[in-house]
Amino acid sequence: MEHAPIDTREPVFVGGQPHWLRAEVMRRLGKDRTTLWRWAKRKKITQRYYLGWACYPVAEVVQIETAQQDKEHSNGSN
Repeated sequence: MEHAPIDTREPVFVGGQPHWLRAEVMRRLGKDRTTLWRWAKRKKITQRYYLGWACYPVAEVVQIETAQQDKEHSNGSN
């Protein structure tokens, strides 16, 4: 059975929860795949798989994104 093409910008659902595929998370956070792998290993972010593709919970990505923005603003990057 063939699967429809996946839009890597749209969330996929794993266990009923929305997840972004790795390419979208890398784009959103400005990090590479090695960093995401290290974060998953340290339990900073949860890595799961969807049809063999690494993906990460939207809520966790947004939380990291917000923390990065807060850090930028506190460093005087207004």
